[in-house]
Amino acid sequence: ALQELARQPWVDAQDLTVIGHSEGANFIPLIVKDEPGVIAGVQLAGASESIDKVIVGQLRDLANYLEQANSPQYASTISNLRSEANRYEGVLQQIQAGTYPQSRFEGATVEQWKEWIQHTSSLRAEFQAVTKPIFVLNGEFDFNVAPRHLQQFRQWSTEVNMSNARFLLLPNVTHAFLTLNEQKTSIDFNFSPTALSAIAEWHRDLTVSH
Repeated sequence: ALQELARQPWVDAQDLTVIGHSEGANFIPLIVKDEPGVIAGVQLAGASESIDKVIVGQLRDLANYLEQANSPQYASTISNLRSEANRYEGVLQQIQAGTYPQSRFEGATVEQWKEWIQHTSSLRAEFQAVTKPIFVLNGEFDFNVAPRHLQQFRQWSTEVNMSNARFLLLPNVTHAFLTLNEQKTSIDFNFSPTALSAIAEWHRDLTVSH
């Protein structure tokens, strides 16, 4: 897609910025590092863990959130979420160990699961290898990629003194970058204007030598 974009006469092929969301965000460090003409990248709700850990974490994070409500109406849901988390954890461990007795799990082949886990097992090294500007944004109200993932990227950045990385955690913003009101009773079904403004301001301030 970037190569096709770069061929357009109205595009500066040496001044491209790429944005990825969720699973797509995990490709941003690789694209920024390797793709000609890309000067910067944005990670929206990108995970810092391999997919086997992310899936289990999603289920447990939601269970923990519902548990805070301390309401009997959520008891069965919480129990089901924790059971599912344990089931996923066990099966994915078996898949990695080569002991899972079936050829498919949840609609995907065992090989597809292995490839997905393998691809998402080197996120730290890939992120720390980025030398061009990179902006990491997450929503605080995200049960797919919890805020701790942004904090992990920030820690990785600190470990190698990455001056090119910026981070932003947005309150009351979901995984899809939609904004809840303070009471969490309604939602704005537009992409977060705060996130959009932050990305635009960051990009406007970039000073990259071509």
